[in-house]
Amino acid sequence: MKILIIGASGPIGNYLYKGLSKYKKYELLGITSKKNKKQLTYYDFKNLKKLDKIIKNFEIIIFCTALSKFNECEKYKSKSKYLNVTLLSKIISSLKPQQKLIYLSTLGVKSNFFNKTPIYIKHKKIAERKIKKKLVNYFIVRPAKVFETINIKHNNGVVTAYEDLKISFTSLKIILLCINKIIIKNLIGSINLCSKDKISYLSLYKKYFKYKKIDIKSSKLNNAFHFKEPLKHKFNKEFYNLRKSIKQIIQP
Repeated sequence: MKILIIGASGPIGNYLYKGLSKYKKYELLGITSKKNKKQLTYYDFKNLKKLDKIIKNFEIIIFCTALSKFNECEKYKSKSKYLNVTLLSKIISSLKPQQKLIYLSTLGVKSNFFNKTPIYIKHKKIAERKIKKKLVNYFIVRPAKVFETINIKHNNGVVTAYEDLKISFTSLKIILLCINKIIIKNLIGSINLCSKDKISYLSLYKKYFKYKKIDIKSSKLNNAFHFKEPLKHKFNKEFYNLRKSIKQIIQP
């Protein structure tokens, strides 16, 4: 089975590329707009004619490309629209009925959390509507926050963790298992990928500190706990091996 992954250099796309490559029954091509990426093929996403020719050769198209950072989408609205809507629209128009589109959306499209809907969420909603209107053979995957890609942000060495603000998580492994099942069973529809139970930022950070064996004190102010960052450690690094310590919150 021939599978094309569009946006194969991003965290999710690259994990899918490496994971699905382990199955001998799949013949994969991963394309990216970034140059000099090992095992991946560079492609200029503005060249829509060339994209159309590439797509024709594949049975499964997994669309992972996105401008996903909220602040960048707000600042560069036209770029967000192109990557999150226009590029997808071109792919939809190129697909034949027998070809399947697997689209990586976001759980944010189902959220009522925002007072004002961010541009990124707006564009993802538009993209989903286009898929449902134009295609029959599709599957939309809506992951919650992927914990392998989260940065713990700090301000002048102080990390703030709210005990009343709770969020859901998913993992790269669960996304891979889900998409592999969609391909094998030829599923059509959509799924929300998130933990059964939400966890507070305070609980998450405590688990992270314990996992890293960081002995650190906290102080409470205005319903928020503040952790002082040791000079020898940086909390804003991505933490990839947290799965074991918080696996109970990421069960599908």
